[in-house]
Amino acid sequence: MLTARTARGIALIPAIALLGHLGGFIGKTQSQTRRINVEEAIEAELLDRTRNFFWSGAYDDCAALCESGIGAGREYGFLIDLYFRALMAEGKEPLAYREFVEFRQRDAENLPLLMTGYRLARATGRQEEAVEILRQVNRLAGERSRMELSADDLVAVGEAAFELGADPEKVLKNYFRAAREKEKHYGLSYLAAGNLALEKRNFDVAAREFRAGIKAYPGDPDMHFGLAAAFFPSNRKLANELIDKALSINPKHTASLLLRAEHFIDAERYDEAGKVLREIHKVNRNHPGAWALAAVIAIFENDKKQVARARKNALKNWRANPEVDYRIGKSISRMRRFAEGAEYQRAALKMDPEHLPAKIQLAQDLLRLGKEEDAWELVEQVHRGDAYHVVAFNLATLRDEMKDYQTIATDDFVLRMTRKEAEVYGDRALEILEEAKSTLCPKYGITLDEPVLVEFFPSQHDFAVRTLGVPGGGGLLGVCFGSVITMNSPGGMAHGRNNWEATLWHEFCHVVTLGLTQNKMSRWLSEGISVYEELQRDPTWGQRMTPVYRQMILEGDVLKPVSEIGSMFLNPRSGAELMFAYYESALVVEYLVERYGIDRLQKLLAALGKGDSMEKALSAHMVKPNRLDAEFEEFAKDRARKLGPGVDWTEPEGLDLLNADTVQAFLEKHPNNLEALKIYVGLLLEEERWEEAVEWGEKLRWLFPRDLGEDSVYLALARAYRESGDLEKEKGILRDLADLSSEALPAYLRLMELDLNDRRWPELRENAVRALAVNPFLERPYYGLGRALEIGGDSEAATDAFEKVLRLGSEKPAEIHYRLARLKREKDPDEAKRHVLDSLSEAPRFREAQRLLVEMVGSPQSSVDGPESREEGRKQDGEE
Repeated sequence: MLTARTARGIALIPAIALLGHLGGFIGKTQSQTRRINVEEAIEAELLDRTRNFFWSGAYDDCAALCESGIGAGREYGFLIDLYFRALMAEGKEPLAYREFVEFRQRDAENLPLLMTGYRLARATGRQEEAVEILRQVNRLAGERSRMELSADDLVAVGEAAFELGADPEKVLKNYFRAAREKEKHYGLSYLAAGNLALEKRNFDVAAREFRAGIKAYPGDPDMHFGLAAAFFPSNRKLANELIDKALSINPKHTASLLLRAEHFIDAERYDEAGKVLREIHKVNRNHPGAWALAAVIAIFENDKKQVARARKNALKNWRANPEVDYRIGKSISRMRRFAEGAEYQRAALKMDPEHLPAKIQLAQDLLRLGKEEDAWELVEQVHRGDAYHVVAFNLATLRDEMKDYQTIATDDFVLRMTRKEAEVYGDRALEILEEAKSTLCPKYGITLDEPVLVEFFPSQHDFAVRTLGVPGGGGLLGVCFGSVITMNSPGGMAHGRNNWEATLWHEFCHVVTLGLTQNKMSRWLSEGISVYEELQRDPTWGQRMTPVYRQMILEGDVLKPVSEIGSMFLNPRSGAELMFAYYESALVVEYLVERYGIDRLQKLLAALGKGDSMEKALSAHMVKPNRLDAEFEEFAKDRARKLGPGVDWTEPEGLDLLNADTVQAFLEKHPNNLEALKIYVGLLLEEERWEEAVEWGEKLRWLFPRDLGEDSVYLALARAYRESGDLEKEKGILRDLADLSSEALPAYLRLMELDLNDRRWPELRENAVRALAVNPFLERPYYGLGRALEIGGDSEAATDAFEKVLRLGSEKPAEIHYRLARLKREKDPDEAKRHVLDSLSEAPRFREAQRLLVEMVGSPQSSVDGPESREEGRKQDGEE
């Protein structure tokens, strides 16, 4: 303990000893030897040594050297700062606070010292004193001119201003960045600015500040940690690399260790998380964040006694620390246990009713639980209290935009979407949900107690804000929180590429499984069941073995033990690896159901809902995890080996991929090489060698009939047959593709064109429905559907289809109005008359529309009935 009495008895390291290390500070000129100021040299050496001690985690050495320097009367600002930071790093806040009191008596107007005291007062539960210190800093700053404030002072005043609610942009500009103008590359200014941005969840600004800090101070682990924290919500791979860097500099860096533990918890690797927390406890036995995460692990392991013990330890130094329950609740909510997470946020707010992080987290939890009225009120409170809080601002803006959304409500579902989207596909979305409910709820034995809320967002930005709180989430099609589903509109970023009906079915399956388990299930199991159930509903939905997955299983290191699949969702090395995580999860479920039966799976889910761990539930109702890993690995490899048994899967090496003759020569020696065959067929198409393209394309299709996707051999063959004039073969190929894929939109559209021309009404209807499951905002499928339904005598459904054609903007409105007039003539003659008049306003010489109008009004025909009007009528009627 450093006091005024003991300090006088401590001798500073002799100046002569320091000067022995100061070659860089002593130099010769041509005329004389000049010694620089010894005091400046000592100060520079002390800064370098104490800072390096602190950065490397040698906290005791850092504190001792700072203590020695201060005791010899050299109370440099950095010595005082590093002394207290070293004590706090080891959890010695009570001691540090007593030292602060001593220092304050000697230097009551030292602004950086006062802000250190503010942090210590908060850490030891002295909230009234902390507020008083902030006010003192604010008062002292007001008494000094800007010129009088050092870089240290500017950062301290900026931190105080931020805590008192000042505009964050002004704090960044007028204090933290201004400190760098006083002292170039001033390190604490980067940390202060980055931490401010992190607190406001402005991760772009945070990343920018910490990147600049790393450039100036590459040896400071705090900088690398700050950048890791900025990427932690969006890019776990990069965040973990940055954590590794910070820990390579300082293995005791508790903030980095804590973030690593959070990652392991999110990946359900609780043993590894526990090991990391024990490393933190070696440095700081009373670290509240580490004990909070220990409580989180205990919650997931259903150990109530350990939860209470860990939480008590977290609150040891400050019994009313809201950060403890906030951190516990936030971690729980990341695992989709929102109801429990919300209770912890309420506990945090009892300790501090104005704790904004807990308040906005509670708002997001309530939104995900469907308790929107209370949630939006909290969002508004945070937004009023902090206009620069990014999540609150985003959510408040979204709420205003959603006021114009239309609601479609039934006893079981509440759909919310824009009016245009509701008019186009709202009814179909409801049909899919009703079918999913009637299929999956009885299968898994669950009764839903409340309507499921489903929200569709045409903007990726709005979807991400509703789902995550901030923009991002690229690649997500839908998310289920339990009884709330958010969906990227099928007319949004993924239109034309994904089957939105399959996605909706997938998300509703999450409603079932999360409901059964009370959200207490591993992500791999939840995702695996949803993909599995897609395949049960429609064999063209979900995921199947592909050449890429085959390679990952047999030739790569991607296939994980079941207990580690969850980590792939958080930290994939590529987009393909993330999709493989879904596939492997579904494959595990398929294996479990085939091997042990659906009834055992239901018992497993029930056990999880009661609080059993995954390991315990698996062991009790299916198989021990270590045995499952071994059995499943062989199952997955066997499935991979059976894909394309006659295919040569090797990649061609040293091949000129742009020369057809070279590729053909390679195929003479390797006739079944899949990659070479695909390349060769593509080259033949480019050179318009249609007959050869057909020959080689059919060989490829025979060899590997599940060659689907954007470069599918089916599309290549269809083009080759079409160009060579064989429309029947083209149709056959496209029908085969349509039967295999739920996302082959070009095939559906081309088949509709051919089926309409051939008047094959059932096939036309089938392919129109398929196309709308990929993109419901296309006019052509509704037109084809309307024609097929009209011929089939389903006037009501045909009317609905043609009305959607008009909403989407028809290329031939006269015909559509005419058809609607005919369909509505008996049941709604006034509406029918309006349509026929609209038809004639678009095409005044439309003969059939003229005739229909005459029949409806009962007047003699007065229209011109010449060749021109008949020709126009046929064009509008689509008969030509």
